[in-house]
Amino acid sequence: MMMGTSLLCLPWAYHQAGLLGGCLIILLMTGLCFFTASLVLKVPKLLSIQVNEFTDLCSLLLGSMAHKISQISSLSILAGGCIVYWVLMSNFLRHVISFVYQVEVLNMTIGLNTSSVVCDPIINGSQSTDERYNQFMSDLDFVVPGILILFIGPITCLRSVNFFLKFNIIGTFSVFYLLAFAMFKAYSWNFINISFDSNSEFYVHLFDWNFPIFTGVLSLAMFIHNCLTTLLKTQKNPKHNQRDLAIAYILVSVTYLLISIIIYVSFPLSKTCIKDNFLDNFESNDLFAFITRLFLLLQVLSLFPLLVYMFRVQVLQLFKDPITGRISYPFTRTIIINVCLLTVGCLFAKFYPQIGTIIRYCGSFSGMILIFILPTMTFIKARNVIEKPLHPFVRGCLFALIMLGIANFIAQFVVHS
Repeated sequence: MMMGTSLLCLPWAYHQAGLLGGCLIILLMTGLCFFTASLVLKVPKLLSIQVNEFTDLCSLLLGSMAHKISQISSLSILAGGCIVYWVLMSNFLRHVISFVYQVEVLNMTIGLNTSSVVCDPIINGSQSTDERYNQFMSDLDFVVPGILILFIGPITCLRSVNFFLKFNIIGTFSVFYLLAFAMFKAYSWNFINISFDSNSEFYVHLFDWNFPIFTGVLSLAMFIHNCLTTLLKTQKNPKHNQRDLAIAYILVSVTYLLISIIIYVSFPLSKTCIKDNFLDNFESNDLFAFITRLFLLLQVLSLFPLLVYMFRVQVLQLFKDPITGRISYPFTRTIIINVCLLTVGCLFAKFYPQIGTIIRYCGSFSGMILIFILPTMTFIKARNVIEKPLHPFVRGCLFALIMLGIANFIAQFVVHS
């Protein structure tokens, strides 16, 4: 899930930790996630075996219960990703249609003021004096889900998603585009708008006790553990896997730091105004925000069917034949799973479109299991299997790491943004 759903909510999450606390937490989470991911790579090497998935490794070393728990955790992350993608698609499509309507029907001026930003953007038209716009935006609440379901619904039923794999390159472009957009906006905002004077509009904390919100978001943002063995098993030089993994985490953390700090430091209003989707701080008629939303809408539309397919396969694996191990893919099950997932996505988009909160709860729960608990437990078990048990101090450190993951999940219910 690295470099995926969480990019847009990073400035908001960064604010929850404070200016200095945010930097330290990104570095800390990068180190912890890299360490546990490296354990996932070390275990098969210790046992001199090859496995297709990390869940298979959990089943081999920790039993069927661990296998089921790892599958459920993977489902949680995929479900959270699907919900966030649906919320983003609804948001982007709504803003895009609103932009076109304002320009073509209402003949409104396109927002060319590059420094324009708002604390509470009006996207539902409730405060607009134009009755036509109010009615149009009210109708749009029902039109957008219908458009998405009619377009996306049939595509998610496809049994092969090889076509959509070709669009993965869009994800790379979107990262560079978001960085460019953030830097462009920061330039128009004069780059630095922070103050350590508590009476200032631009006041920032160096550290904030709401930091678990950021660690929850980063648990999803830096999660790649359950598909590492699958991704790297075809490497020509497996001995470089650790090095390549380290490079990947360094690049990811640098990108997250840049996106977070650029928007957070330069934001020209109170930092409490930063939305969990920072594009929501720009009005629908902002031309540059419109281009960004349109670009990201195309990206999310191309990746959503792939995410649904992965979720569906994971669900069907829970019902595989216990004797033959075969998995049946009846079309009725495909329809039922897709309908349930899209319905949940529509409900969240309508009643709770808070992507930051969705990400932090899904990330902290699945991260607790797949980042902190299972990688360390499989490593400890593997060392015992080869009769090279860990030193008690090292074992204690690993158990402390497990407790850290559990504390991260529990803390999500204690802190509030």
